[in-house]
Amino acid sequence: MNAKTICIVMMLIMGSMFALAAAGSGTRADDETPQTATEVFFGDVKIDSLNNTTDESDWYKIDCRAGFVMTLNLTVPATGDFDLHLYYYDAWQVDWCEDREMGDFEEIVYVVDEPGIYLINCTAYDGAGAYTLKIDGVGPQDNDNDYRNGTVIALGGTKTSTMSVGSVDLQDWYKVNVTEGDYVTVNMTVPISG
Repeated sequence: MNAKTICIVMMLIMGSMFALAAAGSGTRADDETPQTATEVFFGDVKIDSLNNTTDESDWYKIDCRAGFVMTLNLTVPATGDFDLHLYYYDAWQVDWCEDREMGDFEEIVYVVDEPGIYLINCTAYDGAGAYTLKIDGVGPQDNDNDYRNGTVIALGGTKTSTMSVGSVDLQDWYKVNVTEGDYVTVNMTVPISG
């Protein structure tokens, strides 16, 4: 092959790769079920499309700690009536929004009471088009008030914290990894006023 033919072949291959990449940026084929949900994080914005006859549902998953306030906002196209559902990992529905009409938005504000994986489901009730899903969350001021969210401390480590009666910070929980044969001593220094 001469240099001109090689150049043309390379351009065709690159063009095919760009076309495949562009096609892949649209609807994801791997988010159709809770088991294949796309992982998301607070601050993420996901843009995709739904169609009530061919691509009815997109699933996302997020790992949350107790006490977080999660805000989900789904912007719906003028050509679609989409719904928004939130499930705990065992498929127990904890919140939903499905009362808006075409071209509107759906919103869920949920206080996480159980830590773990939550599933977000965007569903096309009617119509089709592109949507935008915004995932935001605000953590509690003091997350270690719950034993499930204890702060991890290494053996030999120290931690300084402030607690007071009449505030939201009445207790602090800690976790330490110990193995058989470890000797652990715990000391707490308390102020005169405590």
